[in-house]
Amino acid sequence: MAYRDDFEIKKLMVDDPSMTVVARSITLTDKVDTIAVGVRPDNPHLAAFVDLYLDLARGQQVLNTDEIIARYRQGSKA
Repeated sequence: MAYRDDFEIKKLMVDDPSMTVVARSITLTDKVDTIAVGVRPDNPHLAAFVDLYLDLARGQQVLNTDEIIARYRQGSKA
């Protein structure tokens, strides 16, 4: 047994479908996994860019794991 987040397990299974014989994804739904961004204090320009990006993205729909995988697969075919 191995424990990893839902995205990484599903990505591995997409990258190598033969793993489905030995790998299975079980999603724990009782926890929320938030994304955090850390920026060094001596890099205020990057911090400002991250703040701007987050402000612009705030109104957008949150994607679930399957939607992110679909975008990943679509982008890798281009």
